[in-house]
Amino acid sequence: MALLQKTSRRGSPGELPTYQVLVQSRNLGMFGNDPEVLKAHSYLMLKSSKEKLTPQNVVIQKGQNEKVAAIIYEFARSQQWRTDHRSERKGR
Repeated sequence: MALLQKTSRRGSPGELPTYQVLVQSRNLGMFGNDPEVLKAHSYLMLKSSKEKLTPQNVVIQKGQNEKVAAIIYEFARSQQWRTDHRSERKGR
C-alpha cells in the first residue's frame, strides 16, 4: 500500500520542493535491500502528460530482525506536477 504525502501544507509560507511516498508492509523483502537499485527502477507517472518522475532519494527503514519494514521514496516536484495537482483539485 502506498500513501502519497504532500510535504507542504495549504496556506504555509512557501511550498517545499518534494513529495514523499511511503510503502509499508509486513513483507517488503521482495523489493530488496539496495536503495540505489530501487531508485533506478522506480518512478511516478503524471496523469495528464505521462511524464515519469524518478525519485531523488530512497530510504529503507528496517524493523525487527533487520527486515525491511518501510521504503520511503522522495520525489522532486516538477512544474508540470504542480499544474496537474492544481487542475485536479479544481475539477473536484
